[in-house]
Amino acid sequence: MAVLPTPDFAMLVVLLRTVIVSLFCFCFGCAWAQAPLPAQEPAFTRSLNGDWSFKYVAGSDAGADEGFTAPRFDASGWRSIAVPSNWELKGFAEPRYADTLEQGLGLYRRSFAVPEGWRGRRVFLRFEGVAFGYDLWVNGKKAGSSSASAFNAHAFDVTDAVTLGAGNLLAVRVTTRPHGVEFDLNDDWSLSGIYRDVSLFSLPATHLREFATATELRAGGTALLSVSASLAGTGGSVRAELRGPDGRRVAHALMRPGADGRHGATLSVPRAALWSAETPVLYRLSLQVLAKGKVVQQVQE
Repeated sequence: MAVLPTPDFAMLVVLLRTVIVSLFCFCFGCAWAQAPLPAQEPAFTRSLNGDWSFKYVAGSDAGADEGFTAPRFDASGWRSIAVPSNWELKGFAEPRYADTLEQGLGLYRRSFAVPEGWRGRRVFLRFEGVAFGYDLWVNGKKAGSSSASAFNAHAFDVTDAVTLGAGNLLAVRVTTRPHGVEFDLNDDWSLSGIYRDVSLFSLPATHLREFATATELRAGGTALLSVSASLAGTGGSVRAELRGPDGRRVAHALMRPGADGRHGATLSVPRAALWSAETPVLYRLSLQVLAKGKVVQQVQE
């Protein structure tokens, strides 16, 4: 009788989690956005891509560079690195083809300005992807951290840490071995660093914190689109509008707040046009956030 190898438990968990989420979304039609979405107006967003000051440290001890988060720290001897990129592909460390990584740190610094015109609004930093875990500081103040997958975007509210109309310092410490890193690794090239876009953006004080959608197809071809959303700030309301593949409005509703504080609505679409590889039709959902009767934010998906 053949003896089968013992399966790797962590890999089984990853596969099981992937299958469960995929089956749920396939059967019930779901989507969600958990991080605040960037402002869609060009006046309220800035790219932080470009050349950053950088130092790679083998191991987990930054040593003399431990204070790199302080604005007065002298990083004049550091090299520069393009963001986004992987530091292995820039020659700072040896690339590894493995499902384990050597312990290493990537220390990043760059300056940025916040426009004076953003006063009275919330200011966010958004990282589209960082491998693997990271902590960030703004002007020497801890502003956030993440080890919840290198493949997910994360946004951090840094309003209280930035200075408007002046220079600010962003420092990021990236580690290759955060808690749970095994969920992001596989039998492939494992590369590290800030490898996706970084942006700075501003939202009104009352804004969309996150939203979720779910679809249900009824007999006769009617589709139901359930939308739920939560707001940051007070006194706001949300209006949902759905447009068909031809651009015409097919459903709309003012989303009602529930006992849990979330706003919700169900939109009905008679004779819904279904997506397929042969007929890839799409509907567009627009969410408008209103404060004191005025539209202060609009998000389209």
